[in-house]
Amino acid sequence: MQMTYYTGILCGIVCIALAFDLALKKDFKGLGKAFGTLTIAVILAAAANYSSIYNNYIMSEESIRGESELTSSNVDSEDQAKQSSGLKWGYVFDWSYGKSETFSLLVPNIQGGVSKSFSQNSEPYKELITLVNNRQIPQESAGQLFSYTHEYWGNQPFTQGPVYFGAIICFLFVLGMFVIRSKVKWVLFAVTIFFIFLAWGKNMEWFNDLFYYYFPLYNKFRAVSSALVIPALTMVMIAVWGLSEFLNASKDKKKLTSSLYLSVGIIGGICLILWIAPGAFFNFVSGLDEKIGLSSTGRYFQAVVEARKSMLSSDALRSLAFIILAATILWFFLKSKSSIEKIGLIASILIAVLVLADLWSVDRRFLNDSNYESKLDQKNMFVQSTADKFILQDNHPSYRVLNTNNTFQEALTSYYHKSIGGYSAAKLRRYQELIDHYLNSEVQYIGNVCSQQAQAAITQMQNAGEQIDPNRISVSMQSIGTHAFANTPILNMLNAKYTIYHPQLPPVVNDHALGNAWFVSDYSIVNNADEEIAALKGLDPARHAIIDKRFEQELGNLKITPDSIASIELTTYKPNKLTYKTKASSDQLAVFSEIYFPHGWEVSIDGKETSHLRADWTLRAMRVPAGEHEIIFEFIPHEYLNARLATSIFSGLLVLLILGGLGFLILKRNKEA
Repeated sequence: MQMTYYTGILCGIVCIALAFDLALKKDFKGLGKAFGTLTIAVILAAAANYSSIYNNYIMSEESIRGESELTSSNVDSEDQAKQSSGLKWGYVFDWSYGKSETFSLLVPNIQGGVSKSFSQNSEPYKELITLVNNRQIPQESAGQLFSYTHEYWGNQPFTQGPVYFGAIICFLFVLGMFVIRSKVKWVLFAVTIFFIFLAWGKNMEWFNDLFYYYFPLYNKFRAVSSALVIPALTMVMIAVWGLSEFLNASKDKKKLTSSLYLSVGIIGGICLILWIAPGAFFNFVSGLDEKIGLSSTGRYFQAVVEARKSMLSSDALRSLAFIILAATILWFFLKSKSSIEKIGLIASILIAVLVLADLWSVDRRFLNDSNYESKLDQKNMFVQSTADKFILQDNHPSYRVLNTNNTFQEALTSYYHKSIGGYSAAKLRRYQELIDHYLNSEVQYIGNVCSQQAQAAITQMQNAGEQIDPNRISVSMQSIGTHAFANTPILNMLNAKYTIYHPQLPPVVNDHALGNAWFVSDYSIVNNADEEIAALKGLDPARHAIIDKRFEQELGNLKITPDSIASIELTTYKPNKLTYKTKASSDQLAVFSEIYFPHGWEVSIDGKETSHLRADWTLRAMRVPAGEHEIIFEFIPHEYLNARLATSIFSGLLVLLILGGLGFLILKRNKEA
């Protein structure tokens, strides 16, 4: 969607430029036909993709890409001050391409390439070993220092590699700007600069804030450095177009020779300067270096700087060599007395081979045999651990698992279990806010308790001179489920029944997990989102529920009479259909440990459709009448299904138009024949 959005902006700029040109020529008939045809095409394209557009829109409103209902947040004050109706300002612009880093389009390792440690064959590693052997750096801190010292020293948080278009492509782009005679080249040039500005993000804040606050949907996207996909297209267009003009305009050889020399002078000159004097423009120090105190390590710091400088210098020389080779081929083309067609074909093939060699060799740095895994390796990644095997013995239809090891980034838990954590770039906004306000601290608390308890058991065995026994560690850990989870009401209401603290040890069973659904004895009505999120602090979710006043009418002035023998139980579970059995002597308020989502979920009691509401910030709740009943939640997204039907209809229409157009052309050709 983000790439399509960028492409739409590209098309819009080109269309405006062409429309302006037609208007200057007073070709209003052509302008009207063009815009009429374009309008129909856009409507058909949007209609043929309506279900995808609709689904993304609905999800964006409910995800972290939608506007928060909170007027206060626990984000930093700068980010809060810059908040819009979409993603947080910092989240959008974290991956902003550096201004000087943009030269990576020409020289790949302009700022070090990849966020990884240097190899053990590198000079920084050898220097660090020397310093450790000379006892100038403690051995215990040397490993950590080396792991935090990265080849990449740009201002992005981290990167898996630079954006590299190719030295020859950059050279041909400049050459194209000299030799192409059409005004369209200036439109493509302007588009190229425009999207480079977008990729700079927070490094050109005044420009990009205009788009963040005022351009429709722009604040729904992040990683603005990916805007460089458009220059990757436009620069190649100019490069190929320029090469074609060069090879087909040999009559004006003096002008072509001048353009060739100027292009080599500009692009080759940049590479030459970076090769000879890389330190004249860069200091080769990153923000991370400052945080870890790298500059205070003396000789090791100097070795790191020299290694980064060497990477830049060698790649600049490499790019210069490719530029000279390509320029030499074009120079021989101009001097050749052979037929233009023949020598032009040879020159094109040779340059294509050089471009392939240039890009392939750089690409292999970042995607090579070491990046591939066999099917056996992939299978072994998901081998059931001791903790997994223990949990999978539970045949209950639904419960959740907490993994305290990097909870909201790891994904392995979700392979076998319903996970409390995991990562999604489009996480539901309310769940993310629950994480930010409460879950993070509860998960950290449980992780610390587990770590301390396990270490205490290990220490006890070591002091007794005994071997470390995993079973004894596991036994000692179970007390956590009784006392520690009494302090984690949010985890309990999310039914975090098991906690994995070590994959090769049985999990901790949470005795306080509230299960799939329960009846509360009381509830409170709050006025807004700020009051609702604040009311969760100190909440006992087993007895009390927090309801936003927007759902008050769903309760119908419910007065709860506590029923100690009332019961509610999940009997069957599917992701899109959940069935519960209830029994109570009076009307009750049930809270369900399932995420409330306002689009598509329908609920019925004994087959009769009714309504439900949101409780405790993220969960579902509903009024349950006295007696024995069957409650069914089912996901039936009528609006989305209607959107799919519309998409199918317009897609069919689009196919018919294409077939009709082809038929018309065939009939026209036969008639002319």
